[in-house]
Amino acid sequence: MDMGSGAAFGDKANQLVEYGVPLTTSNGTKVERVMMDVRAEARPDVVAPAHDMPFEDGEFGVVFAESVLQHIAPMEMVPAAVNEIRRVIAPGGVLVGWNAYCFHTTSAPHEFLDVNRWTYDGMQNLLRDFDNLTIEACGGPLSVGLDALSVLGRRMRRWVEPLETRARYRIFANRNHERFVNSTGFRFIASKGE
Repeated sequence: MDMGSGAAFGDKANQLVEYGVPLTTSNGTKVERVMMDVRAEARPDVVAPAHDMPFEDGEFGVVFAESVLQHIAPMEMVPAAVNEIRRVIAPGGVLVGWNAYCFHTTSAPHEFLDVNRWTYDGMQNLLRDFDNLTIEACGGPLSVGLDALSVLGRRMRRWVEPLETRARYRIFANRNHERFVNSTGFRFIASKGE
């Protein structure tokens, strides 16, 4: 299931592959993508909030939540949303995603505010009920600096943003600096026990 990403936001197949999520099953069948978003205008398959999903227990093998947790408001609803995510993941399934940290805030409509940012320790605490949790810092001082430059203006953004993205995902992603303070965000992969 792809959370917070309706059809209006395009196919995220490349991002799922970067996270190590297979797009086909072991017998070669394509994995079905169910898109869920709280906003109907995003044209998802299912319109629902993260804290109250209309799915069966263990319905999904993978839940993809990129840049979702930072938009859940009020903050008191975040633990309920994480519990709900864990509930809909099948035993042996995984949660994969990314949450912003030192990264520009989005200019979203009022009902879709960018309100929650967590450090490495905060992400670890938030996802503590999952098994085999891996949290990885994305970016570093260069990436944070390039992101800051990218918000200075549209003209600069056209050439700075691709550099920033490349730096975040390719140059720094595999370095062992998980608690890095100057990171653009944290990628997380967690499994649900059998």
